[in-house]
Amino acid sequence: MTGCASNPNIVRKIKYFSDVRFKGANMRSLITLALVAAAFPVFADGNSDTASAKAKVHIVAPVKVMATGEINFGQIVVDDVTQDASVKMVTNSAPGMYTTASLTDWNKCAPYAKNNVAVTAAEFHFSQDVQTTVGAQVKITIDPEVTLAGGHGPAVKLITNNDLPADTCMLATIDGQTAIAGYVGFKHFGVGGTLNIPAGALGKKEGTLNVKVEYM
Repeated sequence: MTGCASNPNIVRKIKYFSDVRFKGANMRSLITLALVAAAFPVFADGNSDTASAKAKVHIVAPVKVMATGEINFGQIVVDDVTQDASVKMVTNSAPGMYTTASLTDWNKCAPYAKNNVAVTAAEFHFSQDVQTTVGAQVKITIDPEVTLAGGHGPAVKLITNNDLPADTCMLATIDGQTAIAGYVGFKHFGVGGTLNIPAGALGKKEGTLNVKVEYM
């Protein structure tokens, strides 16, 4: 036995036949388990149920607003540079038309005879979702007062007015947004105001009017 154990060839053969017998036994065991599993199938209890829910969203078109005109009173002559003066701009934004402006209530001033500047109102156009659940919920905020500075002497104050409620407008697009029947509609309105000219004010005066349109 000592001679066999010391012979490497004999040792390898004994190990080979042992591995073969072991693997064969394992294979027979696996086949036996497979046959047993096939003979005894697993049965479900036969009870199941399902349910479903809808997924919904209402996508609202954004508000877009743009100005296509500016408030311009043109050229005005004051009766006396040492006295206050004023004039009022009235606007009209008819459906499907551009906003028009007219000057009235002249107080200690008058139009300059050689005026070559058109009198215009600020006109604002905005888009909004017109579906019934959100279409009426738009809030418009307009600066109540605008300061016009520059030229000579004190600044001029403009107390704004407007012709709201807004009406339909004739634009095809507003800030890249197009009208979509039943979903996106366009409206417009004009802004004018009363210009209060203090004593000593002369020259060109200018300021900025801000308007905000938002869903409530």
